[in-house]
Amino acid sequence: MSRDRDSCIACQGTGVSYWTDGFFGECWDCDPPKKKKTKKKRNKIIIDHEDIYIILDYLNDMNNSRFTDIKFIRRNLKRGANVKDMKMVIDLKINEWGGSDLMSKYIRPSTLFGQKYDEYLNQAKTKE
Repeated sequence: MSRDRDSCIACQGTGVSYWTDGFFGECWDCDPPKKKKTKKKRNKIIIDHEDIYIILDYLNDMNNSRFTDIKFIRRNLKRGANVKDMKMVIDLKINEWGGSDLMSKYIRPSTLFGQKYDEYLNQAKTKE
């Protein structure tokens, strides 16, 4: 029969009872203590900071701009993107939006490497 540890007569809530042969041990009359859950360690992807600046410099050179925001580039590299794929997205959108005054303002890291990055990448790979 399993009892609550605090109301256990044998161990008086300590979880340790005195056995008849003179040794102490885990109380069998109440529930054993629960094991603490350990957090699983995530595999961290190590990114090369040089890759971030290769992509940023490529975007700035192709678009004649001076962007400095790297958080979207870093996030995609941590998710497993590579330099080649990110350059393909830059080339695609510069060819598609570069001639338009309306759309050329959207050629920036937050747009190219934001929520629609995967969509742009798939579009670039199908045009290859």
